[in-house]
This record gives sequence, C-alpha cells and structure tokens, in this order.
Amino acid sequence: MKEAVVQLREVLAHLVRQFERLLQQLEQERQFIRARQVEGMNQSSVTITETLEQIRQIDRQRQELTAQMARQLKMKAGTITLETLDHELGRHTGLAEDRQRLLAVIAEADRSNRENQAIFKGVMIATEVVIRAMGGQGQPDLSYNRLGSKKSGAAHFNNLFSKQL
Repeated sequence: MKEAVVQLREVLAHLVRQFERLLQQLEQERQFIRARQVEGMNQSSVTITETLEQIRQIDRQRQELTAQMARQLKMKAGTITLETLDHELGRHTGLAEDRQRLLAVIAEADRSNRENQAIFKGVMIATEVVIRAMGGQGQPDLSYNRLGSKKSGAAHFNNLFSKQL
C-alpha cells in the first residue's frame, strides 16, 4: 500500500504543477486581453486548452489509483477522497496536505479565470461603445464598393478617427 501512496502522491504533485502552469498561462492571457493583442489571446487559448487536457489525463490517473486503493482497503469507491484515504491509512501519508495544496491552486486558477472573463467582458463592452460612438449600431458593415472603398454608414467618421491615431 505504501507504494500506491507514493505513486498517488507523485500524480498529485504532477497535477499541482499543471495547475500552477495553468495559472501562469491565465496570467499571461490576462496581459494579452488588457493589451488587446488578438494573436496572443488566440495562442493563449490554445495553450490553455492543451494544459486543461493534460490536467484531465492526470486526473484520470488519480481517479484510477484512488479507486484501486479503495478496493484494496475494501472501501466504497463513491465515498473515497484523499482525506478519507489518509484517514484509513493512519493520517501520516501526506495525502491530506497534498489535497489542500491541490485545492488551493485550483481555487487560484479558478479566480484567475473568472478575472480574465470579467476583463474580457469589459474590453468587449468598451469596444462596442467605441463602435456605437463611431455611428454604428453594433458590428459595422465591413463591405467594400466596386472601387475598393469601404461601404459603411460611419465611413466618414472612421476615416477621421483613423487619421487622428
């Protein structure tokens, strides 16, 4: 059983590292959102998705190991947690502490993700306000006439606005 505990703790440590990596990626994404760097946001989205998939794979390993240990201890699989495993094994396995570290980094990643969502929503609202101020009622018409000029109800303002930048 000690070998299983060691293996489970290694999986948990790997899971914590992946969540810490996710947290760094979320913080980087926040910088791209604030800077309105679309390419950076797109790349962040890809790397975050890849990290989340790795987290899912590692968590499946955790679940399998936990279920195996529960069977060996003749515990019900549906009631097993890292804390109950630690309790069943004498409370000296380190699993409860690993659980606390994992919960803390998950909470921090969740908080960071919610902050990014709020910032992104704010950027979207600000962009919409600017578009409306330019005379559009939402998404401007981005079509072109046969001479290659923009066809838009706010074309004059757009040209003036661009020259001011």
